[in-house]
Amino acid sequence: MISEYDNTSSAEAENRRDDAWRHERVAVAAYYLAANRGSEPGGAAADWSLAELQIDAIDAGRNL
Repeated sequence: MISEYDNTSSAEAENRRDDAWRHERVAVAAYYLAANRGSEPGGAAADWSLAELQIDAIDAGRNL
């Protein structure tokens, strides 16, 4: 069986792993943001957006 990754360059494979790792980190951060605000309905998009900003700032070495 041939994997879909067999024709993928190592750089492309690394980018996929990086994207998956970023997504996981954002999801965890968004979870904790939701928990800290009491997990009230209607805030998931804002939690996700803020989590993305926080993770991107961490990765860039910036503080928010």
